[in-house]
Amino acid sequence: MIRCEITITTDAGRKTGYYLLVSTLLDPAIPATDLVRLYHNWWLIEIDHSQCI
Repeated sequence: MIRCEITITTDAGRKTGYYLLVSTLLDPAIPATDLVRLYHNWWLIEIDHSQCI
């Protein structure tokens, strides 16, 4: 389980929240920050793809 703090900035201001990622990947050679970044990118693709259907 990976817990991280994420801050986003928009025209309305900044917002900070916590992100919790549960994964079965147990390889210590894969940094948690990489997993969070990849998961975020995957969701961006999923959201964009759902707009096309």
